[in-house]
Amino acid sequence: MSDDPKATSTVTRVLGVVGGLAVGALVGAIAMGMGLALFEEERYALSGAPLSTDFKRYLLPRLPDLPRLRTGQLVSPSPFTELGTKGAGEGGVGGSAAAIIGAVRDAIGSTNSPVHVPLTPARVLADLDSRLVGATR
Repeated sequence: MSDDPKATSTVTRVLGVVGGLAVGALVGAIAMGMGLALFEEERYALSGAPLSTDFKRYLLPRLPDLPRLRTGQLVSPSPFTELGTKGAGEGGVGGSAAAIIGAVRDAIGSTNSPVHVPLTPARVLADLDSRLVGATR
């Protein structure tokens, strides 16, 4: 049994080249969710001018940032279309972001406080510090 994160999409039938595209869409969606949880932040000056104007300041996950993923498809035709077809788009965005945010919150015991994404080290440490200070009062 591998410790690699796993992702499964529910599909009707995946054929040939489309199968590779469906897996690519799933992995890309997971990367998007990871970016939401850990990297991407739009910043503005007090004047309202954007500060995140290039990829030095607006961070996105890159291939080396992603864990090895094992993917699979669960064949399940849609009862809502004549041919049983369905999309295989960005289904992994919400799940991957929620899984990362939930894991960090569980690890630091922060299940009831608001979440400010991205979960930068500074934000996570500040949340953890505030919990430790609150616990000693």
